[in-house]
Amino acid sequence: MACRPASAPLPASCGRPPACGRSDIDVASIYDDYPTMVLAQLNDLGMIAGNDLARFARRDIGERRFPLNTWGGMLSAGQPGGPAGGLNGISEAVLQLQHRAGARQVKDARLAVASGYGMTMYRYGGTAAAAILERME
Repeated sequence: MACRPASAPLPASCGRPPACGRSDIDVASIYDDYPTMVLAQLNDLGMIAGNDLARFARRDIGERRFPLNTWGGMLSAGQPGGPAGGLNGISEAVLQLQHRAGARQVKDARLAVASGYGMTMYRYGGTAAAAILERME
């Protein structure tokens, strides 16, 4: 597996056909130490059509069309730092894919993206990571 910059969009293929892209992602756990960083990461991952952050925030998030931080996100948990913050998001992604998220469950969740972001310097994270997780039947 080759490394690529965190600012590169989701790959056209997740290493297997069919390719996965924004429309294939069922749920996202995006590191949210600050609300604007959620939009920055989603845009960097190529998940915001036309880089239209305002439309995405208003329509996809505001109208709850895109399941994002279904556990409430770090800001709802008092922004736990370090591994505690990052593991909350990945844990929720796993629960969603195992179909064990209770009232938060995204119906038929099969693909999830989870991200980590830290050491924010101006607009970019000094450290960044993203993973696509898949439910295997």
